[in-house]
Amino acid sequence: MRHSGVPTQRVTAKKMAGGVLLNGLTAFALEYLLDDGSWREAPTAAEVERIRAVRVVVEGRARTAQGEKNRALCSVIALRNLP
Repeated sequence: MRHSGVPTQRVTAKKMAGGVLLNGLTAFALEYLLDDGSWREAPTAAEVERIRAVRVVVEGRARTAQGEKNRALCSVIALRNLP
């Protein structure tokens, strides 16, 4: 499931070093990149061998000195050691 109904702020690792990224998780999603360039939220058993990367999306709320903020982190992870 992927949901985002509010604006988010891009957060870099440098800005968050030693800090709390999220106080409350509001969304988590995994999406899979297939060898033909298409993305799937739920690949079929036949598509599992065709997965080349995984996109991880985490969204939530964070308490900061300026008040509550919406945060989102999205990363694409390429898979290694594929046949």
